[in-house]
Amino acid sequence: MSILFEKLVATPTDNFGTPTSDEQAEVEESIQAFVESYQNALRGKKEQQGSTSNGKHVNLKDEEIPVPSLNKKMHVAFLRRILDPLPSNYLAYDSTRCWLIYWVAHSCLLMGFELGEPLRSRAITTLLHFQNQYTGGFGGGHGQNAHLMGTYASVMALAILGGPGPCPDDDDVAMGISVDIGKGGWDAIDRKKLYTFLLSLKQPDGSFTVNRDGEVDVRATYCVICVSLMLGIATPELMRGVGNAIANCQTYEGGLSSGSQPFDLLFSAPSLFQNAASLGEAHGGYAFCAMATHLALSLLPNPAEPNVSAFGPGKEEGGKRAQWHQSRSASSSSLDVDRISRWSAWQQGLPIEGGGFRGRTNKLVDGCYGWFSGAGLGTILSVQLELQDGKWWLEDNAEGEPVTTSGESDGWESVTGNAEENDVEGFLFDRKALQEYILVVAQAPQGGLRDKPGKRSDAYHTANNLAGLSLCQHRLEYNQSSRQTLEKAWKSTEASKIEEHNSADNWRKECYLSMMAFVSDPRYLCILGSDENRLGINHPIFNVPLTRSVPMLKWAYAQN
Repeated sequence: MSILFEKLVATPTDNFGTPTSDEQAEVEESIQAFVESYQNALRGKKEQQGSTSNGKHVNLKDEEIPVPSLNKKMHVAFLRRILDPLPSNYLAYDSTRCWLIYWVAHSCLLMGFELGEPLRSRAITTLLHFQNQYTGGFGGGHGQNAHLMGTYASVMALAILGGPGPCPDDDDVAMGISVDIGKGGWDAIDRKKLYTFLLSLKQPDGSFTVNRDGEVDVRATYCVICVSLMLGIATPELMRGVGNAIANCQTYEGGLSSGSQPFDLLFSAPSLFQNAASLGEAHGGYAFCAMATHLALSLLPNPAEPNVSAFGPGKEEGGKRAQWHQSRSASSSSLDVDRISRWSAWQQGLPIEGGGFRGRTNKLVDGCYGWFSGAGLGTILSVQLELQDGKWWLEDNAEGEPVTTSGESDGWESVTGNAEENDVEGFLFDRKALQEYILVVAQAPQGGLRDKPGKRSDAYHTANNLAGLSLCQHRLEYNQSSRQTLEKAWKSTEASKIEEHNSADNWRKECYLSMMAFVSDPRYLCILGSDENRLGINHPIFNVPLTRSVPMLKWAYAQN
């Protein structure tokens, strides 16, 4: 579909208005007005250039209509204003300071910009001060209680901004130096205490609470998996039971909800306990966190057999290999991936909705769900389905050239191609339509990206719109050849500071390989508009650019 070429027809109703249908109509009208305004502006430019005949309007369907350029400089300027200095209207977000740093750093890096060294050194020291010296987890700000969401944001922000070495001292911050002098702060993360904090939140059913005495939430489980794998502190003990806990979040729609069951049902109607999971509401944010966790577990050995690879020795036929994988992986086979795939596809809006994604059934489209329900979840599901079908390895591409591995950063930016030549069937979402939503509808005139027309841009929507745009352009797949290359280069070491938390060197190797073997296949490159719209490649599980997730993984697993 295309919001620039197709006629925008309003969603039919039964003429019985409700607040929900009224909101839907308002959103459709605002998107239609925004698209028509853009089309009229193009007509005006064409007419000024003498592209009309006998005073008639240009037939836009017969013209090459360019999508807007991603105004990177304007968006970076908007993001920098959030951090340097912090605007007064953001002072109420003291408990989410780590998130602001993560969103800004993430967005800038995807667009090819980095925070300057003075701001970078300040951000590194600020983030490291968020780690609670008693519990080991990170809070949303200095001196605040440790929380898994704050821990995820802090660690991922440090992956983007930091590097090996101790924390910059006051003199370093005053001089604006850090990573370039070997003080990137990663060595200052207390991984032993952090592991203890993560394990303390584990529940008997394999799920995790968001903090001490907090609620169970599938997003918390996702944070544990990402942080532990990124920092090299994942263990079989931490992973046991997680697969079943994730599977129990699947609802009657096929999507996933926040937990395995609503607690009010547990106490008011105990007889419904066994079926309560299906009564939850499927949501894009929960679905992405659950499926990213499920995929990570699918790439790991069964915690009961931590020394046995989930993929087995050698290369076999697809069916045999898939059977070996399912029996040896840490994931749960009770999760219905086909149903979640259908649910995800249903969340993409019609042309009148801009081709964007919604987070829940019958709700409004929102730019951030281009990542959670769309490109992020779609990439996760594509890899998961290939694993499930035994088609998880990819050889060389059609031209005989090797595909790019996540460990060869020089190859990421050398890919060439265009959307018309490389777009093929087989994607779980319409990635051209989603790119149009992000470029046409979600870009705000004042800078930054937003939910939809009429909404203000902010760091959260900017980061997730750009993350979605990244994996619309690049298709990531799990590559066997890359995995084998990385496995041959693995260096066993006894020097890990957290070695007492790992049962075997083989388990650590499997954790490392599982996150490193994603590749971008140049045959599927799809960039709407000019090549200036190209973004960096985002890691589908961590939601961090590959150019930063790879160095931290190498550091954490002592593979430099």
